[in-house]
Amino acid sequence: MTCFKQRDCHYVRWHRRAAAEIERNTDMAKDDRVKLRYAVVTLLQRDHRKADEPTFIYIEQVSADMADAGVMVDGVKIERVARSTANDLLREVHSSRPRWKLVLRMWAVLHHIADQHQLDTRALSTLAELRRCYHQPARPRADDGQPDQPEQPATSASAHIRRPCSTAPHPLHGACRSLEPTPVRVGDQPGEGSGCGTDLLDPLTIGLEYPIPGGARGAARRLLARARQRGSDAWWRDYRHVVPKWFGPHLTLEAEVSLLRIYAPRRIPGLLQTPDYARHVITEDLPASCADDLAHRIELRRLRQQVLRRPDPPTYWAIINRRALFPDAVPPAVRRGQLRHLITMASFPHVTLQLIDGTRAEEVVSSGPFTLMRFPEAGVGDIVYLENDAYGFFGDDKEAVASYSLLFNQLAVKAQKPDVSVSILLEMLDQLTS
Repeated sequence: MTCFKQRDCHYVRWHRRAAAEIERNTDMAKDDRVKLRYAVVTLLQRDHRKADEPTFIYIEQVSADMADAGVMVDGVKIERVARSTANDLLREVHSSRPRWKLVLRMWAVLHHIADQHQLDTRALSTLAELRRCYHQPARPRADDGQPDQPEQPATSASAHIRRPCSTAPHPLHGACRSLEPTPVRVGDQPGEGSGCGTDLLDPLTIGLEYPIPGGARGAARRLLARARQRGSDAWWRDYRHVVPKWFGPHLTLEAEVSLLRIYAPRRIPGLLQTPDYARHVITEDLPASCADDLAHRIELRRLRQQVLRRPDPPTYWAIINRRALFPDAVPPAVRRGQLRHLITMASFPHVTLQLIDGTRAEEVVSSGPFTLMRFPEAGVGDIVYLENDAYGFFGDDKEAVASYSLLFNQLAVKAQKPDVSVSILLEMLDQLTS
């Protein structure tokens, strides 16, 4: 009986608090709530820009590290900010103000990132301004492109950042290679040939013809420059001895995308390779690699593949040339295992696989593999990555991205439909097992 009374008392207290909160919200006019919400979100958006627009995944990683290390910003104890929370705070339209605890976490993380990257934290909002903006229906200071002066320069947040251990700064600025667009042969329309037509993904959904905002190119360049500078704290840093310098940014960006579109003319894409297949092709491509380096390369490839099995995986669309399935001298056991793996991966709802005959692929493109990357942030443009035997190139200009997006679209039209591709893989597996 005592247990029930305690539960009832707890419920009554909770109900009273909820009723009081509803009453307080009712007293505030709806327009005021919207203005208040808008002011807080706009303030965080401005701080996000001043911190050089870190990605949502990067915000989650940094905040988790801050929480583990016990970092405090202006007396605020930091906790993890999930990427979905960052997305909601910076992009979603709220009918009521976000929770203060989440706003405070985001503000502190942005200050820490700006300070870590040696940016001027005086350009960001102060804690006093954040509180005033949150609790009053007032707009933040206008952002005219010049660093805003804090109300109390002597007590800016950067002066109060306390770290249990030293943190190395990460400069954000660096050169970004531009890519000349490749000529595109136009003439294939969806629905022609033996391809998928409109049965695949909606082009507007995946961005094959999606208009890119004017500022997206600059955001993509900053993202690429940041990826080039993150070798010391990247997730793959323990494998730097087997990662070419030009491939490191690809590994960094690959873990942050929301959509990957890949054309693979020579090899099965790395995210879809089995360890045995990877061992064979790495040995063939790098015959001078020692046993330890070979093992580390295979392990790194396995770690990369976790991006497709995480709770929020990116959409993955691969068009594979049938010549790439099995190079010469691949043992039957390795072939069977790789075929089973491809069939399994094709069953995932976020994975689309298409096979294309070599002659049909050459009607569209005669160059090597390429990857189109799209990111969850609305203001960041797509990036195209080209790779040959000796080097990899990134392109972020609008013309290059549009050209390779059209190339990918034409390849998808000429390729086998996903269900037909799986049937072909099953037939090949039956032939190897019979």
